[in-house]
Amino acid sequence: MKGYFLLLILFLCVNRSFQQRGNDRNAELRKPGLEGTFFANTTVYAAMILTDPMIADVLGRDFHRVPQGVNGSAGDNANWRIENGKRTAAELPFKVEYYYSIHAPACPNRKNKGNDRGVTLSHYLIWHDFVTQGYKFPQKVSDSDILVLLEDDAVVAVNNVHQVLLDELSDMSTDHLFLGWCYGRRYMPMCTHAYAITRPLARRLVEQFDLCFPHAIDAQLKLLADRGVFRWRKPHAASLSSMKPGFEDNPHYFTRGVFTQRQGLVSFNHHGFQNNAG
Repeated sequence: MKGYFLLLILFLCVNRSFQQRGNDRNAELRKPGLEGTFFANTTVYAAMILTDPMIADVLGRDFHRVPQGVNGSAGDNANWRIENGKRTAAELPFKVEYYYSIHAPACPNRKNKGNDRGVTLSHYLIWHDFVTQGYKFPQKVSDSDILVLLEDDAVVAVNNVHQVLLDELSDMSTDHLFLGWCYGRRYMPMCTHAYAITRPLARRLVEQFDLCFPHAIDAQLKLLADRGVFRWRKPHAASLSSMKPGFEDNPHYFTRGVFTQRQGLVSFNHHGFQNNAG
């Protein structure tokens, strides 16, 4: 009986801890919604996906198997990612709104690696809000507005990020602009740690994206681009002419661009044994 009572007390303490963390997180999410910034002759909305430390603690039991090697727990790493993301956001010329990452299993009879479907849903939610003006977006979004979307392990790699973003977003003559990318074995750049899209493209993605797709989000983007659903481009060469020390463009780097993933931060969900959310 005494042992049962101790277990009950332990359960209540743990449950209260999770409830408090949930309340703290929900309080942050209930803050005023996303504000557009007039920038590059249009209104720019920026959002960042933050790794959810509560989910990380639950799902991070195999966390130390990742090849990069990490210190601390999965929850610690998630919080480091959040700190990194907010430092990056502070360098940008527009307000950044935060969304927490989603963890989701594969659809029935469909296979996924790691949290690929959760990554897709994390991005899809923001596209959907941008299109429907739901959740955090105001009721005044127009089709000429731009959405900049980042993940919390993105790092500014250029010295003059304000000017670079001004130049690039002023020339948004495309549907999808890779502000950061990586190279796989495909023609189109991959990775989703930093990009800008138009609202018409967000609408097409919401209409055509398969949320049960068995592969990573960028693989499906590649398929849609091949089908002519959207046009893409990388930053102009001039935008990458002044890189921060240690971030000089190098074909051996896995991630490249105006924003890179260079902090060695890893996820709790082993998305391809790479970084979370993309």
